[in-house]
Amino acid sequence: GSLTLQDGQFRGTLDLSRCQITSSMNAQAAVIDMSAAPTRQTARDPEALIMDSASVAGDVLLSSAHLGGSVHLENAKVGGRIEAIGCVVNAPTGQINLSGIDVQKSLCFDDADIRGVLRLVCARIGKLLLANRINLDGGETAIEADLINIGGNWEMTGGKFIGQLRCPGARIDGQLRLSDTKIFGSELALRADGIVVRGGYFASRSLMVGLVRFPGAHFGYQFRLRKATIKVDFGAALLASGAQCDRNLELGSSFETIGAVGLDQARIAGVCDLDASRIRSAAVARLNSTQPAPVRPAGTQAEDERFDEAALSFVDAKIGRLQMPKRGEDRPRGIVNLSRAHIGALEDWSASWPPKLKRRFTTSEGRDIDHLVLDGLVYERLVNPAGLSSETHSREEDRAGTRRMIWLDGQSRFDVAEHIRPQPWVYLASRLTE
Repeated sequence: GSLTLQDGQFRGTLDLSRCQITSSMNAQAAVIDMSAAPTRQTARDPEALIMDSASVAGDVLLSSAHLGGSVHLENAKVGGRIEAIGCVVNAPTGQINLSGIDVQKSLCFDDADIRGVLRLVCARIGKLLLANRINLDGGETAIEADLINIGGNWEMTGGKFIGQLRCPGARIDGQLRLSDTKIFGSELALRADGIVVRGGYFASRSLMVGLVRFPGAHFGYQFRLRKATIKVDFGAALLASGAQCDRNLELGSSFETIGAVGLDQARIAGVCDLDASRIRSAAVARLNSTQPAPVRPAGTQAEDERFDEAALSFVDAKIGRLQMPKRGEDRPRGIVNLSRAHIGALEDWSASWPPKLKRRFTTSEGRDIDHLVLDGLVYERLVNPAGLSSETHSREEDRAGTRRMIWLDGQSRFDVAEHIRPQPWVYLASRLTE
């Protein structure tokens, strides 16, 4: 039958390893206090609750429980749901280990307060994984969920995480929601290499300190980061090389980064919206900073060096429609690399083109780090050929060829004056002729 521990108080480890419960386990508002338990000389917190390889036919209820040590449910099987709403776990040097767990229904950590790493490696959740408004301090790693499989949505809105979120190889049949969430990583905030989300990724109004990685990811719906902020000291802020988005990539409406947006080899079926975004390369941000230059991380890769001076990188990308910012104050600060990209419709505005060479950002050695790279760029249609943002303009301003030469002059001095690359000029002429 059921195991009922509701409102119970325990001093010491509650060990239910390999137990079999044919109904539910109710430990709501239970307290496991490890402060009075015999201590062992270990580097980690003592175990408060152990249910490794346990089998529970019904639900596991831990809402409002206070657990004063690590929690282990590795390879456990739960026929119902795990509900830990408002649960408090204090294991700052320990973990909440649910690796390999199989939950037929949902796993809920809404409003939980956790100190320790939440491990969900190879976990299987039949329906929803919920952690809305969670406060999770894991140190270097907050959540480790490599190869997790979720049958519905993964929702972690309004939460605060100290440490990186890891979910490479995850499979999510619904949506991935991180709206209004704060993630304080170090060099890395979110690692989701190769993740597959049948729905969309929604992280509007989020704040992420550290690199956000989605290389090789696949999203069946929107990828939305409106009013979100990502900050890094070096290299890329958002890296999604080789990613595929079956609808729109929404990076506008006050989306802001310090660090590059890298979408090399990406495939975006719909619109890539950058209107009203504020994207600065890490190198440009350091030029404007009055703070001492941060120490470059040891073992910096060549890829990091290339993205350090870039604002946008769409090398070899394929995009249905690219919408650039309309206002000059929103223009990308840094190198915008569109080499060999294929764009169906390019909608851009002269106010966000790079200014004349003397007004661009340059390094202390005088190197231009604020220009366009257009060699190999292919576009089927120019939505705004003259780049004008006003309905009222002179006839001279309406000469698309003259105006577009200003756009071509936004390339680096080397590409325009010293070693001209003919493809951008020849291709523009053919497009304007058609």
